[in-house]
Amino acid sequence: MLPLDIQDYYYWNTMIPFPEQLTAGKLRNLVVFNYAMDVNDPIFSHQEQAVQALSPFFKKVLVFTNRVGTTSQQENVRIIDLRWKPSSPLRNIARLVVNVVPRLRRSQVIFSHMTEVQSAVISPLTKFLGIDHHLWYAHKSLSPYLRWNQFWVTSILTSTSGSCPISGKRVFPIGQAIDTNQFPFLQKSDRSLICGIHIGRFDPSKKIEEIVDSIQLLRNEGYPVSVIQIGGPSSSQFQDYEDKIKALYEQQISEKWFLISPSIPRAQINSVLANFDFFIHAFEGSLDKTLIEATLSGIPVISTNSEYSLDFGSWAGTTTLNLVDEYLALVSLSDAELSRELVRRHEVAESKHSLGQWTNRLVSHLLPTEKL
Repeated sequence: MLPLDIQDYYYWNTMIPFPEQLTAGKLRNLVVFNYAMDVNDPIFSHQEQAVQALSPFFKKVLVFTNRVGTTSQQENVRIIDLRWKPSSPLRNIARLVVNVVPRLRRSQVIFSHMTEVQSAVISPLTKFLGIDHHLWYAHKSLSPYLRWNQFWVTSILTSTSGSCPISGKRVFPIGQAIDTNQFPFLQKSDRSLICGIHIGRFDPSKKIEEIVDSIQLLRNEGYPVSVIQIGGPSSSQFQDYEDKIKALYEQQISEKWFLISPSIPRAQINSVLANFDFFIHAFEGSLDKTLIEATLSGIPVISTNSEYSLDFGSWAGTTTLNLVDEYLALVSLSDAELSRELVRRHEVAESKHSLGQWTNRLVSHLLPTEKL
């Protein structure tokens, strides 16, 4: 094993050939911080995908990640596993400083992919060194780390204007990053709108009880609807919430119109959606990726999420969003009206939230002086 400084010399200074169509941006080096480099991670697989999308625009990409799993690593991408442990803050900071600080260079540009804690540690140093540092933050809650970072980072990038709790001239909404090839539009002949699905973390913020209560109200009105929750708790601290929901809705589960299933890989979402009639969602924070994935797939989305309704509209045509009202407005549409609206929403999703569009907008911030 070569010493650290020699390894880095060879990594950063050995030229890798690129196709001729790539631009002058390939002469820059990119540093990425993220949670996981794992295509099978049910929550963070998109972060691995983002690295692969960005890598052609840069000479070298160095990724500092909390965990490494299965990754389709590109030739010019190097991954360093920080082996982050949520319960060991001092250890984590020490490993971050030891691994990152010796590798910082003025010629780099940094992209922190929702890693506001890591950014908070190094952002004062990157500002002092004159290194461009861009933080992606798509969450409505105001993290204390975000408060700190806003004074040091070059810019804060987010999905939609309402998906970040701070605003200003250095905050830029650039959409979500969905690989549209993974979510082809589903042509469905049966639009019975009976079987509902929610894909997402089994966390309190997802308001699973609001989804089930809404389905119960619709059933009481004579609509034979059902719903399945796909996805487990994001951490052990939310296991109690799942247990509480299972106990609270024991009868509904036994009647088999409310089902619970474990998480699935992102690559399987489109094929799973094909078996259901509508996507139901009660999270009121930032714009969830699953909403865009369902919309791209041609599945009607019923949601109380204001960020989604701003981009796509609501079925009931109101700003006061309610799951029952949204469903009733949806089922009142004719097949032709529903088909036209699903196509329109699909086109909006492609233009605003595709991986290609997101990558181009992101690169324009990471390489503002380069001609792309």
